[in-house]
Amino acid sequence: MVKFNDVNKMKEEYISYVNEWFKKIEEKGITLGDDIKLKLNHGISMCDYVANTTSNSGFFNESYKVSGAVDDLLHDVGRFPQYYVSGTLKDDVSKELTGYLDHGRYGEYYLTKDNKQLLRRFIGENKEYDKVITEVVKEHTTILNPNYKLEIKDLTNIFQNYDINEVLSSKEEIINKLIALKLLILREEDSLEILHKVKDGLWKPMIYSTKDKYINDEVWNIFINQGYINMAELKEKGLWSANVGFLLRYSLIFNNVNFTGTLKTLIEDNVIDTIFINQKNNSKDELGNIDLDNVDPRLEEAKNYMNLALKNLIEYSNDSKIITKEIKEEAKIKTLKQFK
Repeated sequence: MVKFNDVNKMKEEYISYVNEWFKKIEEKGITLGDDIKLKLNHGISMCDYVANTTSNSGFFNESYKVSGAVDDLLHDVGRFPQYYVSGTLKDDVSKELTGYLDHGRYGEYYLTKDNKQLLRRFIGENKEYDKVITEVVKEHTTILNPNYKLEIKDLTNIFQNYDINEVLSSKEEIINKLIALKLLILREEDSLEILHKVKDGLWKPMIYSTKDKYINDEVWNIFINQGYINMAELKEKGLWSANVGFLLRYSLIFNNVNFTGTLKTLIEDNVIDTIFINQKNNSKDELGNIDLDNVDPRLEEAKNYMNLALKNLIEYSNDSKIITKEIKEEAKIKTLKQFK
């Protein structure tokens, strides 16, 4: 039977592990940038967000909640040796120095080397769950294993019918579905964690108050139609600005959320309103001066639109507890009618 250590104890061990790498990095003469420092908080917060998502979704049993917390706590263990070796968190830059495609695969290497000593440090001597953890860590950045490239509708049959111990004693196909499910949750929360950073003031992106930086109709229409805001394409067109970045952070929800539990967490934490307040209070003009007088009015419209959209998504998905493409489309139609 899988038996995990206390999650709070694991968090303490994770903090100790990260600080050991911080010390090694500084001893090597590499300055600790804000990007790597935030990774300490990232592991802890991701652990908590997944626990909240599984609790709020209402159909995961306790074993999913605990095991998900473990996966997400450990998913970025490769970031710290990556930074030590290369001085960067950019996978495309570091891969020649680390020898690994990305930090997920580098993390799996660290968890499994030396007879899985690092993995034992976190979860103890029970080895039944080793494959699930290491596969989730390895694949979370770039899913290459086709067995894990499954949509949420392919995974619903394991939500309530199995607990962790039953899954691990099942056929390989079921174990692969468990890993795919965990990857889906992790990647969802990972993509949205930026929202929590802004909400909590850990990252303070500015918005411009000058009218030439206001959001134009083309970008606005992409946003309210819940399309994908492509930074590279908009930069190429000369349409990118910090204000558009504000919309991009909101639109991550439309493009990445699959579980009602995630939506409920965002609503409970008052994420949408708090992001608006925090970013409005960091509004600056072209000279870098704080200027609240001319904040783009569409930013407040975006906040109101998002609150309405989340309400409708919750309403349409409450019975199924997952958010399918069909549910998103129905909720979008209702939101557009109400908003216009």
